[in-house]
Amino acid sequence: MTQRLPTPGSDNGTWGDILNDYLGVSHNANGTLQTAALTQAGGITSVNSKTPTNGAVTLSASDVSAVPSSQLGAASGVATLNGSSQLTSSQLPGSVVTGSSQMYSGATILVAASNASAKAKAAADYVCNGSNDSAQITAAIAAIPSGGGQVLLSEGTFTANVVLSNRNNIALRGVGTATVIAPASGIGIAITNCNSLYVQNLRVTGGSTGININGSSLGQYTGLLVDSSTGDGIYIQGDSATETYFLQCLVRGCSGIAWHYVRTNTTDSGGVYFTQCQAANSPSGTSGWKLESSAGSATQAFAWMNQCVVDGYNAGHGIWVSNISDVRIVQQWAVQNSSGYACIYLQNAYSVELVDPRIYQNSSGGYGLQVGGSSQFLQVTGGQIGGPGTGINLAAGANINDVMVTAKNYATTQVAGTGTFTNARDVYTHHVVDGTNSYVTTVTTNTLYYGGIQVQQICKISGVSVGIGGVNSGHMTVALWDYQGNQLAKSASTSVAVTYTNQAVAFTAPVVVMPGLYYISVQSDNSTTTFVTLQTFGRAGSAAQGSYTTPATITPPLVANNVDSFPAIATY
Repeated sequence: MTQRLPTPGSDNGTWGDILNDYLGVSHNANGTLQTAALTQAGGITSVNSKTPTNGAVTLSASDVSAVPSSQLGAASGVATLNGSSQLTSSQLPGSVVTGSSQMYSGATILVAASNASAKAKAAADYVCNGSNDSAQITAAIAAIPSGGGQVLLSEGTFTANVVLSNRNNIALRGVGTATVIAPASGIGIAITNCNSLYVQNLRVTGGSTGININGSSLGQYTGLLVDSSTGDGIYIQGDSATETYFLQCLVRGCSGIAWHYVRTNTTDSGGVYFTQCQAANSPSGTSGWKLESSAGSATQAFAWMNQCVVDGYNAGHGIWVSNISDVRIVQQWAVQNSSGYACIYLQNAYSVELVDPRIYQNSSGGYGLQVGGSSQFLQVTGGQIGGPGTGINLAAGANINDVMVTAKNYATTQVAGTGTFTNARDVYTHHVVDGTNSYVTTVTTNTLYYGGIQVQQICKISGVSVGIGGVNSGHMTVALWDYQGNQLAKSASTSVAVTYTNQAVAFTAPVVVMPGLYYISVQSDNSTTTFVTLQTFGRAGSAAQGSYTTPATITPPLVANNVDSFPAIATY
């Protein structure tokens, strides 16, 4: 008889018997499936020769064979845990992806220091012995395939000289300042001919040089602390180290230059960029930053410093730019503490721009900004210069051409030195920025000398600073005029003071002005007095007056007009 399911609407009185006969074909009396039924349906009737008991198979460890090594870490494969319940790096895939963001690219090799935690050592591919850790780190770097990857250093101290040479797309990463590379001697990290290199989150202490970079491009260095080297902290050979970026790195307590960037040829370089970096506490008095070339001032550095800090240099320059061009320094904090040295020293510098600097010279014999040699195209925009030292010093023999300075100068001595300015451009707003001894000339009695200034923001102007030459007889008045030649403010007649100084002459009342073009003027009541003068780049002239005390309205020049003997005057 063929078993079947009951027929709806019929099989009255036999419906249950028919259903039981149908289910009995594949089920035991207790409701479990018959083995024959499983076999017929293609199901599994045993696992490793063990049959189910009440529908379940229990296996022991010996019943399971080992996972083939070819599947460990392979695509669609498996990974096993070590004795510390951790994955070993050899079983990790080429990249680890969370959502749509890739965290690391390439192979990952873990290196543990000899004094690292037991957990770090258990997970590591290489464990250092603490006496010569260079071998383990070198082996880890060599294990990175040609496509790239990363070497991760654990916490602890590595007694090593790390060498990265002729490798691309490699990252060397620590866990912060707890990862310490401490060479017994020599260079802590030597980088040569590497492209797309990342060095991040570690400390290098001691050795002859902390980090030496030569012939490498597209390098990124982040979160580094370099200290206590007997030579330079970080040395960058700029001829071939192009597109090099430093972010939030600190160099301190090194006996050489903290940050040393060197060029030896005039071939254009891809540049070096420092962002939120710091140089501090030099024990031997060398510079915080030195950007230099041995090939002459035409060498293009393309060096940018943004929001960096230099502090604690007691017998050396804070930032020293020498024989190099194309340098831009933005929002730099520079503090220097010694006589005879500068917070920022520009020597034979060409095309250098300081934007919104904060310069403090704490020694009465030091300089905020010192300019020497044949420097050209210098611009200091915004910011301030302060301290008991000299604000701006023109070094002996210096010939500075095409200069514009608009920083507020709070120094006790604002401008000093025997160097000369040529083509000083629109030096103005709130401070003395003109040089001394650029030219010295007598003036014509009662002639009004005036020049244009550009005010960039709403401000109160209290008077005019005048450069006095070698003869200080007689009196003078100063005044402020609008762009149409209307007088806005004027001083009382004031005796000419000390020779070769910048004399501040106050208006009878300060005046608040809006942004725009204005004129400032000086007038003397005799022809004996001499004034320090400079060559202005335009909007300058003179007007003969019938009276010293009541000058007539001036007629502003309609076009730019160079005047070689225009008095060096500036508002304050």
